[in-house]
Amino acid sequence: MKKVLVICADENAKNQIASGYLRFYGHNFLELFTISNSTLNQELARKVMLEDGIDITQLLTYTFETLPEQKFDFSITITTTKEIELPSTIESKKNLVWKLKSSLDETTTSEQQLQYLRKIREQLKTLVVKFVGKELIISNDYLFSLK
Repeated sequence: MKKVLVICADENAKNQIASGYLRFYGHNFLELFTISNSTLNQELARKVMLEDGIDITQLLTYTFETLPEQKFDFSITITTTKEIELPSTIESKKNLVWKLKSSLDETTTSEQQLQYLRKIREQLKTLVVKFVGKELIISNDYLFSLK
């Protein structure tokens, strides 16, 4: 089981969407931790994920201060604009940065925000599937022990 930390550098619920897909596609291979300081767009993120058949209402999120684990196999920072440096107390064997193509203007309508999150959802789904396949399944000893 690999320990994965997901951090969103922006405040648009991207980490919740990515975590929903990580939990869905990688549940047999990872222990998931999500850092979030924002409640911005949480309801819209839940709605967008339910459209894809994934319920993220029970997803636990932490802050750096409340994180119960300090050592990870992977940290994934999701951003459109900036990167976050991990606090010195947190160790990660491999740090990944997923830069997304679009960002959201806070003055947009809820329908525009929903359309934005749908685009983000599809970008994140692609990144998660590649990550799970490359980093968790192919490199997992369990896969090669099957007969």
